Amino acid sequence: NPSGLQKFAHDKFSLLLCYPPPQSPMAVETLKSYLDHGGECVIHIGEWKGLTGSSEFESLLQSNMKLVFCVPCLSWGTDASHATIWIKDSRVSSKNSLPMCSSCERSPATNRYRLVRSLGYCGKHCFLEHRAQRQHHHLMVLIPKQSIAEEARSFGDKHIWNTLNTKEGKKKGKKRKNKH
Repeated sequence: NPSGLQKFAHDKFSLLLCYPPPQSPMAVETLKSYLDHGGECVIHIGEWKGLTGSSEFESLLQSNMKLVFCVPCLSWGTDASHATIWIKDSRVSSKNSLPMCSSCERSPATNRYRLVRSLGYCGKHCFLEHRAQRQHHHLMVLIPKQSIAEEARSFGDKHIWNTLNTKEGKKKGKKRKNKH
């Protein structure tokens, strides 16, 4: 019950959200209550932009808190879960980037690989550069080896890729909402 957080939401207590239900209001309602009552530290365990929480929860967390720690969790199958720690910071001016590109590790991933959800890439170049490492992931989840040409053709295929928070993705989402 989010209203019960009032007595705990100060600097001596942290809010732990472990695998919040996907597309449920639970995570965002709990975070709003925690922040409203002065909460300053959130520990989130789950898949960012994926199988836990909601985009509204992620936006609220990013706009009020600073990501200070991130480590991948042991995975079940092909999930992409991380343990993250967020600290209240009034100076948060830009969004924290999660997940990062699996190849260059410098740019935010714009596409998540559905066959191995823990892998995401900022572009086709990084996807192709990361082939040897990706083949290892394929073997771990029993995906047959593909030729370089097959892999190159697959980049961007909506059946194999999830688009992560890009300007193009946002524009498409707005168009769909306006049609209904």
